[in-house]
Amino acid sequence: MKRIRTAGYRYISMAASHGGDVVYAPQLSKAERTAMLRRVRNLGVEPFLSLGGFGGDPQTADGLQKYIAQLELCADYEIPVMVGAGPWYYKKFPNIPKREAEW
Repeated sequence: MKRIRTAGYRYISMAASHGGDVVYAPQLSKAERTAMLRRVRNLGVEPFLSLGGFGGDPQTADGLQKYIAQLELCADYEIPVMVGAGPWYYKKFPNIPKREAEW
C-alpha cells in the first residue's frame, strides 16, 4: 500500500487478502477490523470502495446473510461506497441465459 500512496493515489478498494494475509473478510473480528483499518490509514491510504453482494442471491437466507456481512464490513472499515451485484441474466455464464419469464 505504500507503493500505491507513493504513486500518488490516496483512495483504495479493499480486497479480501493482501500479501497472503486476510485483510477484509467477514471472518475477521471487530477488533481485527479496527486494527486493519488503522494499519491501512497509517500507510497513507483511505478505503473508499468495496465490491459486494456477489456471494449469492439476497432473496435467499444464505445470500442475504452474505450481503449483510458485506455491508457490515463496509461500515466497520468506514467505506462509503459499495458497488454491488444486480440481477444476473444468466443461468450459466456465459452462454445459458435465463428464460424471458424468469428474467
